[in-house]
Amino acid sequence: MKSGPAPARGRQKRAPAAGKPDRAAAGRPAGTPKSERTRQLLIRAAICSLADFGFAETTMSRIATLAGVSAGHRQYHFPDPLDLFRAVVDTIHERWRRATTEALEARGPVRARVEALFELSFANIGTPDHMAMLELKMAMRGRPDLKRAIGPSIRAYEAEADEFCLKVFADTGLGSADLLAIRAIHSAVLRGLAIEQIDAPREIPRERIRDLFTAMALSRAGRRK
Repeated sequence: MKSGPAPARGRQKRAPAAGKPDRAAAGRPAGTPKSERTRQLLIRAAICSLADFGFAETTMSRIATLAGVSAGHRQYHFPDPLDLFRAVVDTIHERWRRATTEALEARGPVRARVEALFELSFANIGTPDHMAMLELKMAMRGRPDLKRAIGPSIRAYEAEADEFCLKVFADTGLGSADLLAIRAIHSAVLRGLAIEQIDAPREIPRERIRDLFTAMALSRAGRRK
């Protein structure tokens, strides 16, 4: 006769294998290489879909198909589509932040810095990142939930970009109001050119626009010195 208590009946929760997270407790993958790769594939697919098809045609099904993952995997990583769009915004901002810092890290003359910033921004026109961000910003007008989801990230990035501009061009003699006004004009010009290319693609006089913008900025700085 066996001694001791009888074994418990029913399904028991199996302890996770050594080195593996308990997903039921974690709720999300714990950053494994495979999990992160799938997440990045979904973000990249969302950016491409927004850029190629627009916000209205960017469905979660299309994103999963473009990413080459199942609907279940998409749901697992981004249960709410708004979470995916927020990740898209954060990913694009991080790329822009890194590129801008690298381009202006070695500070040269003011002209060189202005031209470097313009060239960097100009090269971004029409890229998937730029078009995806435009689509999301336009979509916020009719989607309060989207605005709540990505609006704070966009405002925070713009505030950070303003501070970076003030820091990088602090030696120009321009006040913060002038510098931020020039940055606003710069952003508006590039955004307008990107939108124009959608319905009426044409060759943009890149060097001419760069020279005119640089001359405007330097002329303003010269008058303030």
